[in-house]
Amino acid sequence: MTEKNDANPMEKLATESTHRMEQMIEDYKKFESQQQQKAMEMIDEGAKMMKASVEYGMKMSEEWRRLALQANRQATELFTTRWF
Repeated sequence: MTEKNDANPMEKLATESTHRMEQMIEDYKKFESQQQQKAMEMIDEGAKMMKASVEYGMKMSEEWRRLALQANRQATELFTTRWF
């Protein structure tokens, strides 16, 4: 009866190869999980940036409307007080 250490070289090679393949698959699984997590974080951060951009754009638009109305009122007042 032969011990495991005395296994034929091909069997030992096949066993080691299978072990390395299992380890590679486990490592890849961890890597893939990390990449998925990073992608989800990037999506979340991108969504935050988009929301902030929309809010900023709305504030800019509101300010522009306020200034445009103010300028119109001043121009109307200036025109009516000087010409009429």
